[in-house]
Amino acid sequence: MRSAAIFAFRLASYLLFLASFAWLFAFVGDFWLPLTVDRGRAASSLGEALAVDVGWFVLFAVQHSGMARERFKERWLARVPAEARRSIFVLVSALLLLLLCWQWRPLPAVVWDVRATPWRYVLVALYVAGWAQLVTSSFFIDHFAMFGLRQFEGPFSTPYLYRWVRHPIYFGFLVMLWSTPHMTVGHVVLSTGMTLYILVGIRFEERDLVRRFGPQYAHYQERVPMLVPLPKFLFKSAALLIAIGLMSLPLGCRRDATSKVTVHYLEIVSPDVDALVGLYERVHGLSFGAPDPDLGQARVATRADGSLVGIRKPLAEHEHPIMRTYLAVDDIQQAVKSAAERGASVAYPPTRQGQRGTFAIVVQGGVEHGLWQR
Repeated sequence: MRSAAIFAFRLASYLLFLASFAWLFAFVGDFWLPLTVDRGRAASSLGEALAVDVGWFVLFAVQHSGMARERFKERWLARVPAEARRSIFVLVSALLLLLLCWQWRPLPAVVWDVRATPWRYVLVALYVAGWAQLVTSSFFIDHFAMFGLRQFEGPFSTPYLYRWVRHPIYFGFLVMLWSTPHMTVGHVVLSTGMTLYILVGIRFEERDLVRRFGPQYAHYQERVPMLVPLPKFLFKSAALLIAIGLMSLPLGCRRDATSKVTVHYLEIVSPDVDALVGLYERVHGLSFGAPDPDLGQARVATRADGSLVGIRKPLAEHEHPIMRTYLAVDDIQQAVKSAAERGASVAYPPTRQGQRGTFAIVVQGGVEHGLWQR
């Protein structure tokens, strides 16, 4: 009975971990869910957002690092069955990770927005690859023991990626944290916090590993890089090349040095969609896709600079044919507030359009002005 109860607890902890990791994948990547790093519970001020975000992250970091230490296990978990100790750590970590995602306050100001191909797709691919590496690396060293379904057994070993880098899981985390085509201030706060936590946490973790495995692990430290699977001289060269490459990439950002006004989306409303699609394809060389449910079933074409042209039918009887321009803004809430302060009326408040971003419409001088935040 006791062993069955412990196994049930371990399984419940593991399933909660899977749920928290699935949310984290969507949360950091800004996929699918209504609560992600870039959308969700709005804060009333920058100070409130930073206090909430940093506070929850610090709580998670202190718990995750503190409960992983041998001293904590010996002092506070001495009466807990040895086979359940890891699951307690997994359970509490998963709960705090879920709370962090749930309570996160987005900071939507844009740091970079890479729209030019193929760089946008390269960054998305790197994000997925980072996740793939950290998951597969856990299986190389006993995934189920790491997350509490069974106890660690066996001697020290360095399978597969562990022959090239001491912490491939953390390396995967760093890749996925910083690989995004759309980086906001909130994402920077999360990625910076996680990066600092990883760099500090590794020191404590390796100290425990040296105590556990002795000279064997110390020799491993001397032979194998800690985080980046490159010799030191190659790492420095690669860092230099990456820095040069980033400075020279055509990022296709919203705003550049010569223009402060950029059209993100040109929306055309007409009952004769097919005729206008044919016109724009022939005259402007655009290629329109299938109806997009995130844009009112508009057929959308992407221009070379990353801006969009959409043609759709009226969504209601009172909607008349119109050509409406949406200008890109970094903070749509602030933009709408500023427009209202200057006498504009808000026809549509900021509204999320699936994965396309958030739009709003204000009216000034009898003209509709569209705003869009990616």
